Parts: sequence; structure tokens; C-alpha cells
Amino acid sequence: MSNALKSLSIVLISLIAFWILLPLGVVGVGNYFMPYTVQIPKPLGILITVSGFLFAMISSLYFMVDGGGFPISFYKPPKKLVGCGPYSMCRHPIYLGFLIYLLGISFIKSSLGSITASLIFSIFTILWAVFFEERKLLEKFGGKYEKYREEVPAFMPRFPKRFESCPTLLFLTLYVIGHLIVPFVWRIKVEKNCDVPEEGVIFVSNHVTFLDFALLIYAVKRFMNFPVSYIQYMWNEWFFRTVGTFPIKRHEVDVGAIRKTLKIISDGGRIGIFPESERSWDGRFLGFKKGVEKLLERAPKPLIGVRIEKFHLLFPRWSGFFHRGRIEVVMKCFESVRELEKFLEPPSVDPDDVYKDYRGIERYIYLCPECGTVASIRSTKDTIFCEKCGFHMKRPTVGELWKVHDEIRKRIPLHITDKVEELDSLGKKPVKEVIMRFERDRILVGEREIPVTEIKSVLLEGRDKIFLFTGEEILGFRLKRTSILMWKELIEDITRLKRSRPERSD
Repeated sequence: MSNALKSLSIVLISLIAFWILLPLGVVGVGNYFMPYTVQIPKPLGILITVSGFLFAMISSLYFMVDGGGFPISFYKPPKKLVGCGPYSMCRHPIYLGFLIYLLGISFIKSSLGSITASLIFSIFTILWAVFFEERKLLEKFGGKYEKYREEVPAFMPRFPKRFESCPTLLFLTLYVIGHLIVPFVWRIKVEKNCDVPEEGVIFVSNHVTFLDFALLIYAVKRFMNFPVSYIQYMWNEWFFRTVGTFPIKRHEVDVGAIRKTLKIISDGGRIGIFPESERSWDGRFLGFKKGVEKLLERAPKPLIGVRIEKFHLLFPRWSGFFHRGRIEVVMKCFESVRELEKFLEPPSVDPDDVYKDYRGIERYIYLCPECGTVASIRSTKDTIFCEKCGFHMKRPTVGELWKVHDEIRKRIPLHITDKVEELDSLGKKPVKEVIMRFERDRILVGEREIPVTEIKSVLLEGRDKIFLFTGEEILGFRLKRTSILMWKELIEDITRLKRSRPERSD
């Protein structure tokens, strides 16, 4: 029998025994000895039963996702002390939920014996939890559990506390849905080459799709906080805040976000970061952005490096389609930031790999490599071609596309024009349509002129939004025809050239 099948069998047997056979047995024995009927409305019994069951299930999810155990202590005890959600209300929320569930069943039975038996069983359960299980938890967690026991009641619940390093109900809901869906979409192989700490740890991963955060959570099987681009965060602040993310300003070194990250880690939380700051367009690593090294040097060690491999082939940034397939996740522990960067540097795909789908690749191959025409490349599922000169490639390899892209980057014309939508300050709503032109070393937007040297950073969101940070404001645009990647690479190349050119002294 495989380990997965064995684990599933244990889980199913335990659930049947704990939630069906045990309560029916307790209620049945009580009813056998005292079959006297009491008048209790059945709807009340049903309400109490459902409430107890849901409370216990939510508590179990916190136990598993935050604590790393399964809520049957002899099978898989927690690896981390859980103090989140229901565990901030009382120390034994699963038992409390079960006892409420049991009392509801006895109310449905409406016999004095079943209610008496439920109360007697509850007393023994409370004594077992307080005098036996808590002794084991004290041995495992020591002073940390002693402090927890002083602050949180055993069974009489109080109002729950909210901690930033704790999962929310929305997160747990998405976590369960994701774990049910993912195995039917992707085959994920996780390889851990070290012992990953249970708390106070930072995961540092390459960034190839906007689903990388979900893949990281799926691989680690724990809740973690993520910094999210300030612009994206403000698009849907309630959702991002509720699932445990916090904003970070990608256009500058965000000291506030760095402090928040270190605070969550010092409180025993887990953080996942993508040091490239944006998704790779071709599977090649973009390097650590400014400020990341400073954060990682101050973070507790070990740092957990995470390489996501092959995912780019199934859902490249330039495409609007994702496909089923195989994904590999490799984890390794590091004491050195430089060694961690070297671990992440190799491309997440091999040069001989081919994509599942080439539609949308004109955002990456943004001009024809033969005739040099901007925005003339078109794509089908297995072919890219130029509508001007007849150039075409059928199912090119990743390496061939790298070569084409690196060549066309050298040939970007210094005069580009596109009709764009100017966006509001949050980049959410279009304000008006304008003509945007690049002329040698400046960008003209309507009647406004922006010298390239005044642009401090270029941010790309999604596949068609570009944001220019001038040091004083962020200007956002949605491009209609040309590629945002082309504009970014041209601005970066011009800026780099101007900075490296020696100034004349007259």
C-alpha cells in the first residue's frame, strides 16, 4: 500500500470513528439506560450539531495549515504551537466543537439518558485534555505553551484575536479549494533538500507566473504572508488584505515593507517573496532587485530557496492561456544570500523545451527579426509569423526564442508611436485616450514631455499595463498595439547608455 493511500485510509477510518461511531455510541448507551423523553425542539438540536461540527472543522484546518499536524494526536501531532483563529479563543477548540456537536445530537434524540451521557463524556474529555494532553504539549513546547496557557482559556471561548501571521477564513477556504483542484490540473513534484523550519522563516522563490504564490503554499502546505505590488494591492485592497498579503512599493526601496516582513518573521510567521519583483517573460532569472539583499541579510537563517521549474512552459507571462502539465519545486536551505542567488539564477526551463501554446508571444517577440517592423508578429497555437514579410517559425524551442529576443532588443527603433489609455493614479480606470511617442531620449504623452533620464523605474503589470515612476509621481498607461516589454527594455537600454557615457568637459 502506498504512503498516500495508507494516509487516506487512516484519515477516513479516524473520521468515521470520531464523528459517527463515537457520538452514536455515547448517545445510544445513554438512551438505553435512561430512555425518558424530554421536550427539546429538533431544529435547535440540528443548529447546535451543525455549529459544533463547523467550529471543529475550522479549528482542524487551523491545526493542519498553521500547525502542520493532523487533529488526531497519535497520528500526526502539530509541529508548531497553534495560536490562530479558534486557538486564540480557547486552547482546545476541536474538542469544544466536538462536545457541542455531541450535545446537539443528544438534543435531536431528545432523551434524558443521551443528554446525561453526553455531559458525562464531556467532563471526561475536558479532564483528558487539561491533565493529559496539555502535559504532552508542555513537554513539546515548554515555556511557549506555558505562556499560551496563561493567556488563553481552556474551554470557555473568548473573542478571537487577529494576528498578521495567522491565516484567515478566506485563505483557508481557498486553500481547501486549491488542494482539491490542483491535482487534476498539474502534476507537482516537490523536492526538499533540507529541514524547513516551521516558524520564523522566509521563502525566496523565482517568479514565472502570477500563480506562483499558490504553488508555493501548495508545496509548503502552510500559511504564509506575501508582499504584493502596491498597485495591485490597491486594485482590490479588501481581498489582498484578507488573504494575508501586504503592499510593497516596487518602484523604490520600501523600508516600511521591509520592517513589516521582519516583524512577521520575528513573530513566528512565514513570508514568501519573489526577489525579481516581477514575473519573468521567458523563464530566465531577472536578478535580485534593489533592497532585497538588505532584507535577506537581516532575515533569520536559514533562508529557504525555492526553484519553480517548468511552470513557465504551461503559463508564460505573455500568454492568456494556461495548460495542464508537470511542475517541479525544489527547496534548499542557505546561510549565504549570494549562494541563494546562485541557486535561483539558472533558467526555470531548458533551452530545448517547447511551449504548449504560442498565442500571445508577440508581446515577447515584439518586432520582426527579419524586416524589423514593430508589432507585425502574429501567433497561432504552434506558429509565429510576420504579416509583413512572411517570416515564420513553427514550434520554436525556448532557446531559439531567447536568441530571437536578444537580437531584436538591439534593433528597437528610437521612434515608436502607440495610442494608449492613460490610467488614474491607481492604474485601475482609464482616464482618456492619448498618443504616446518615444523619440530618441524622451517620451511624449499628449502634450506632456518626459525625458528618459527623469524616469527612475519602469513597472509592468499584467500583459498590457506600464507605469513610469519619475520620482514624484507614477504615470500609468494601457498599451493598445505595442508591447510593454519593448518600451521597458528600450527605456532601460537608453538610460543605461546615458549613464555609462562620459560627460564632456569643455
